[in-house]
Amino acid sequence: MIIDEGFPVLNNFKPNKDDEKKKDPIPRCQFASYTNAVSMPSVEHRTSFLNDCSMVFNARTKEDSEGYSTGSTYFLPCHMPPRCALEELAQAIFKAHVDTLEEYEDTADDNDDSKLDNGSNKKKLLYDPERSGAEWWTLVLDTPSSNNEESTGANKKDDNEDGEEEDIVAKWAKGKNEHKVQSSIEMAALLKRSKKDYEDLPAGFNLYNDTSDDRLNAESDSDDSDDDDDEVGMHFDADYGLEEQLPTHTLHPRVATITYLSDLGVPTIILDKRPPPPSDPEKQSLNGSIKKAWLSHPSMGKHVSFDGRLLHGAPGSYFPSIPKKSNDSTSEPQAKRLKTEGDVDIFSSGGKRITFLVNIWLNHCPIDSEPLEDDIVKKLTTPWEAPIPEDTKCNLKVGDPIIPAFKWNINDIETSDKLSNCISLSKASDSEEPAGEEGVVICNREVDILFGAPMKDFHDASKQAASSEGGSLPIDMEEGVFTLKVGKEASSDDEEDDE
Repeated sequence: MIIDEGFPVLNNFKPNKDDEKKKDPIPRCQFASYTNAVSMPSVEHRTSFLNDCSMVFNARTKEDSEGYSTGSTYFLPCHMPPRCALEELAQAIFKAHVDTLEEYEDTADDNDDSKLDNGSNKKKLLYDPERSGAEWWTLVLDTPSSNNEESTGANKKDDNEDGEEEDIVAKWAKGKNEHKVQSSIEMAALLKRSKKDYEDLPAGFNLYNDTSDDRLNAESDSDDSDDDDDEVGMHFDADYGLEEQLPTHTLHPRVATITYLSDLGVPTIILDKRPPPPSDPEKQSLNGSIKKAWLSHPSMGKHVSFDGRLLHGAPGSYFPSIPKKSNDSTSEPQAKRLKTEGDVDIFSSGGKRITFLVNIWLNHCPIDSEPLEDDIVKKLTTPWEAPIPEDTKCNLKVGDPIIPAFKWNINDIETSDKLSNCISLSKASDSEEPAGEEGVVICNREVDILFGAPMKDFHDASKQAASSEGGSLPIDMEEGVFTLKVGKEASSDDEEDDE
């Protein structure tokens, strides 16, 4: 394997002499946003699709003894036919970002196979389909029970200072590496859910398909500390299974994507910060201020993509969720969002932040990511038929109409939303108080994130992004607004002490 700036190389091992002058065609840009990228044909389809997302999300957190995999993510190889609606969406996202890549001519003079019968050069893909595909997973997280400005990091900070509340997310955030941290944060979100969340769901909806998990019967902290339920810790996407074998190397997806399947929850922040190179085993290059970022608020059907090497997360204490206004053109009318009487509007306050995440891997398959288990595929409920006519896979009953599970609305991946405005954040003045700091684990190091602007400015930035067309905006940050401070290496003992 050849690794170039965190990526498996695109071209094969005989590059053209001019390749060094060429820019890799993917990722196309650091960040792109697409409004209404995916839509569902009916409320019923959307409900079943979200149920499937929830089942897959829950399956990822179950113990081995319960029959489901504990793997963090799933993998759909490039040429593997999808077996369900979720895999079909993962494949659609992969193809949208990859199928437009131009082929190149194999001009290797010493390779007879590079010529066609007419003497012209054969065309080759820029990647190896046998070692490429979509790594995918779902996140279904509780949103704060009260979507108001009082649900801020300041309140959480006061609770922690008084010793009255221990932040369970921070507790898990001392894991050995980011991928485990991310999974543990999801686990923490599950622990916070009260059993009442499950009892109140109407018959036929069943957003959570299994209430037998002993963890759900644990004492719930949701009444006191649910303001950060849908936060996601800052992390890099990478092949962490490989990193355990080669600690100084991190291998990243070409493109990371998020498809939002609800209007709720805290926004995602993507930072113009890459991981340390192999020449920096102490990870000191993480230190310093980050000057540029992009903020993306959830919106049903919205799709964002970004360079797979960039640091990202959802720190809701500093960039909180902003309820959509009733006249927001991107929100569906209330009548369309509700089913018949007795059903649940999961897009209203107190609902779920639901995301479908896909990483685009070219020339490498993450070693710990495997296809979704057949046992889970059989339990998924979204009406679905394989898009390939000769493929007989489907879960439709005899006589059921054939309705696509979703519609992918992006015709040209290079035509994204125009981000005309830009948010500017400045460091707090001598008379102002900085928002605070947060401890995380990044690249197996304990890292303090210093939020140097006033808390009000961070919250105003979130409002400005939420009110913009498409809900995404770039952020320019002054020196000291968002700073990383690298500490000691994270140890497994820290995790054991906190369990």
